[in-house]
Amino acid sequence: MTSYDQRDDMLECFCKNTNIKHYYYPINRCIYYYPFDTKESGMNKNHYMFDHFLKNGKLGWNTERSLNEMNDRRIKNELSQYIIEENKQIERNKQLPIEYQPLLPDDYDWYEYHSKTLIVNNKSLIYYVNKYTNKVSWKHPTTGKTNLPGGFENPSAFGF
Repeated sequence: MTSYDQRDDMLECFCKNTNIKHYYYPINRCIYYYPFDTKESGMNKNHYMFDHFLKNGKLGWNTERSLNEMNDRRIKNELSQYIIEENKQIERNKQLPIEYQPLLPDDYDWYEYHSKTLIVNNKSLIYYVNKYTNKVSWKHPTTGKTNLPGGFENPSAFGF
């Protein structure tokens, strides 16, 4: 697991007024230089905001590039952990009990279909399609319950 880096919440400044990489931290509206001198706590107190304007008049961190780089840093650091948590949640959901609903009569207004891609405990999950409107539902037309583990109303709520 990666450790938190405060720069993941900062916007890099591209003003080119210094050779030192620096970032704008929107929460406290300060500029931090990396690597930084510990006695300054990473902030140059004599460096003002107007020193960071680009030729087009925008602030050096108020650019699409800066926002994209911040988002890329966050994705690299947080996505792997998020995927692990999502997989754990799906595995927990697969262990929930399934209450299978009764079969529909042949003369009913709904067809019963078995999903080819959503399979839990070696059984495909069941959804229903209206014969006249082609409306798809995961809820049984008469009981109002689903065949999804834990009684979830749709596959996205279940974690698929």
